Amino acid sequence: MELNLNERRALITGGSRGLGRAMAETFARAGANVVIVGRDEQALGDTTSALEQIRPSGQFLGISADIANPDEIAELHHKAESFFGSVEILVNNAGTSNAKPFLEVTDADWLEDFNLKFFSAAKLCQLCIPGMQHAGWGRIINTLNSAAKAPGAKTCPTSAARAAGMAMTKALATEFASD
Repeated sequence: MELNLNERRALITGGSRGLGRAMAETFARAGANVVIVGRDEQALGDTTSALEQIRPSGQFLGISADIANPDEIAELHHKAESFFGSVEILVNNAGTSNAKPFLEVTDADWLEDFNLKFFSAAKLCQLCIPGMQHAGWGRIINTLNSAAKAPGAKTCPTSAARAAGMAMTKALATEFASD
């Protein structure tokens, strides 16, 4: 399959490792300019260097941010738009899985999972969709996991946050499909 993202602008959270890095590399090969977001500055630097090797003529930037912190989301969005203009492809890929028995889950655990996996994605969608509408083109990819549909034992906060992400994704598709 040939993917053509010639000069499209992508923002990928959780973009310095794993699936996020694989998407960043694939997008770079397809011609996209990419901003990756993560917390590990070394991994961000390594991935940004790899993207530059894949496509020397591209624009690539690594932004260190903790998107579980709502104050950092608007700032990273501003940095991305200042770097390459409005975001056309948003990939919400941040998140880890923390297994814990339900009776040991604290309020802080719930907030941490929802801030990282759901609220950050919702806020980035709110920030990026207007630019996509203005451009007349945009894509949002919200990576989830099987826990969104089939939660396992000891996964309540993660499963609930992922299920909320799935519901939001479906609602956004319905609301903005005609844009």
